[in-house]
Amino acid sequence: VTTLLDYYGLPTDFPGNSVRTGSSSLDKVRALEKALEAHLNAGSRFRAFFLLHEFEALLFADPAVLARTLNAPGRAGKVQEVRDQFPTVE
Repeated sequence: VTTLLDYYGLPTDFPGNSVRTGSSSLDKVRALEKALEAHLNAGSRFRAFFLLHEFEALLFADPAVLARTLNAPGRAGKVQEVRDQFPTVE
């Protein structure tokens, strides 16, 4: 079981959100993960994970892999065309 939460869209009352600490975005994400784990008090049964980058970044990081994953390897060029319409994968 897992969750997908939008790091940038977290509500203001989310555990640890008011005290995001660290110099980098990755440090801030790690602080939020620890705060959520502490809030849930689940011990080793739960490990929080926040995906720092947009989900789209995973999809379009390698268009050929996405096409194969969708069982459409012949469409890799089309996926690349979509990717090329934007300056970054995010």
